[in-house]
Amino acid sequence: MRFPLPVPGGRDFDVVGFGLNAVDHLIVVPEYPAFDTKIRFTEYEKSAGGQTASAMVSLQRLGLKTAYAGRFGSDEDGRFGLRAIEYEGVNLDFAEMIDGADNQVGYPWPRAAYRRTRSAGVCSDGSRRA
Repeated sequence: MRFPLPVPGGRDFDVVGFGLNAVDHLIVVPEYPAFDTKIRFTEYEKSAGGQTASAMVSLQRLGLKTAYAGRFGSDEDGRFGLRAIEYEGVNLDFAEMIDGADNQVGYPWPRAAYRRTRSAGVCSDGSRRA
């Protein structure tokens, strides 16, 4: 891809992201449930993301050298998020895992007919998302 601005060479990184990472537990439901009712979900997908982490993965896939500076919880979601970003080739020298902390998570649940949410990263089944 061509960028409209020249990227200076000779640097360790083209972009360093400081900020949020999260893990989404995407739950797809056939329709929005009525108040005070239950509904079965039709799909479940775990995906690494967060605004800054997703941006670094996207730029890495476009060929830029990226690094992420942020914190991960030491829980299973934090370890999953760190592995997913690392798998994409984002440098994590400036990231840290905080013992005893829980990673940020989200539980989006779009209706099946409107499912368009995708996070950049690696899903729990190992597949990659754009």
